[in-house]
Amino acid sequence: MVEGATVLFEGKLKSAGLLKDAIAAVYEIVKEDVSFKLTKDGLFLSAMDPANVSMVIFKFLVPAFETYSLKDETLVGVDMERLMQVMKQAGSSDAVTIKMEKGAANVSLVFRDNSTRRFQIPLLNNPSEGRKPPNITFEATAVLRSDVLAQGVSDAEVFSDSVILMADKTRFSMETAGEMGKSTLELEKGRDDALVEISAEAPAKARYAVDYLKKMLKGAKLAENVRLQFKTDFPIQVEYAVTDTLQLKFVLAPRIETD
Repeated sequence: MVEGATVLFEGKLKSAGLLKDAIAAVYEIVKEDVSFKLTKDGLFLSAMDPANVSMVIFKFLVPAFETYSLKDETLVGVDMERLMQVMKQAGSSDAVTIKMEKGAANVSLVFRDNSTRRFQIPLLNNPSEGRKPPNITFEATAVLRSDVLAQGVSDAEVFSDSVILMADKTRFSMETAGEMGKSTLELEKGRDDALVEISAEAPAKARYAVDYLKKMLKGAKLAENVRLQFKTDFPIQVEYAVTDTLQLKFVLAPRIETD
């Protein structure tokens, strides 16, 4: 850091755990160059995976920070692989300071616990805002325990590389079938506590790739419950949220089976 340079951004966290887990979840979908948008409301990112099958939208809000100072709204480009490697070095209880000076070529991360460790990650030239999420009017919303969704995906993987999700006004289910067998997970309103919320404008049914859903389950470390919103043969939105702290959304295109 240059002495006397103008500090463009500085954010301090009491502990690294939440940010570390969030970055790890984002990394499941995007492993290359990304751009974070620094605003008065927090840090924002949206990016597609290389195959254009899934998208991640991440918001890390100001209340998550112990202190948050931003001189000017800006875009910051970093290599996601490098950021992930650095965040892996943070202990979950480490205090974190993220700092960037105006015109600097690097962003600084400082981890403090029983020692002080400093890292500098090069900034990328010409960062650009990520793609906007698709504008979809979803037919069904189901909020369920994150571990139950993980179990349903794991069950499906035994027999197939895709799983059918279904929902109506009172029930949510996951079903898959293959040459070797079939698996089904069912949750019903008023019967199963793991189904926190269910609503549907119309019955919804769509098939999604198991391998992508598995990647999105990384967000389960962030929140006890997961919100699923989908529509027949349309993308699904998988959302983990901590009130006034963070929001992590994944959007996944459906698997359309042809005869």
